[in-house]
Amino acid sequence: MSGSGAFIGLAFIGLLALLFWWSWPFRPKVKLPEDRPDIAYRPFTIRFDVECRGDDAAKIVEDHAVSSELTKFLKGISTEQREQMFSFAYNASSKELTGRASGELRDTAVLLLVDLSGSMAEQIFGIAGEIEAIRDHLSKQGSAVMVAGFTTVGWKGGQSRQEWHYAGRPAHPGRLCDLLHIIYHDFGEPSQSPQFEPWMHVPLFENVDGESLRWAKGKLLSRLESKKLLIVVSDGAPVDDSTLQENGPLILERDLRMVPLLTTALFKRTVHLY
Repeated sequence: MSGSGAFIGLAFIGLLALLFWWSWPFRPKVKLPEDRPDIAYRPFTIRFDVECRGDDAAKIVEDHAVSSELTKFLKGISTEQREQMFSFAYNASSKELTGRASGELRDTAVLLLVDLSGSMAEQIFGIAGEIEAIRDHLSKQGSAVMVAGFTTVGWKGGQSRQEWHYAGRPAHPGRLCDLLHIIYHDFGEPSQSPQFEPWMHVPLFENVDGESLRWAKGKLLSRLESKKLLIVVSDGAPVDDSTLQENGPLILERDLRMVPLLTTALFKRTVHLY
């Protein structure tokens, strides 16, 4: 190969490597801008945020490719294995709840909110079984119950980040991703047997906890019950790379801390009661 041909070949390989690195959801972290606590938290746009039912979430998964590591892990769990994890957790949790009747649960609206970020992949089907058992128990005790999950529509900011690019990439733009809230069971719907199918294809992307808690709070405040309880199941801090890259490392965590927090243990798992 001539010198020029070798140079072109190496340049082409380098370009492919750069494109691969940029498209990788878990690429090495770039240097984040300086944190600006003096700038109030805000979304750059809410035009592309989505609210859907659990049965419609599979379409989100189909339309947005997840990381190969996560894809490989989830593909390694068969439908039968997923259902077994769900059923085991449901039965164990239902047994633990047996006999825990409480009149205090009447006239109460309860929203069970699940973090559906990628880090939850290893335990999500078991969590779903636990959540369904809690929903069933609370409904039998006279509570109005809603079950929902929160994540993003996809990786790397989605349409919100694209719109930011079109706007000239202003500094410190605020939240730069498309939020996704999934309703698995809504207030007022009849209590049913445990629903595994809606949980089978769960979008597992990133998590913006603060705004999702405000979304859930809005759902609760629309209820007429005298008591309202928000239970959040999560495994860590809020993360969205697109937002952090343009706003600094603490913007999402600082916003989450604006929500009053009480931590308790439920089924040997840490949850947050708001």
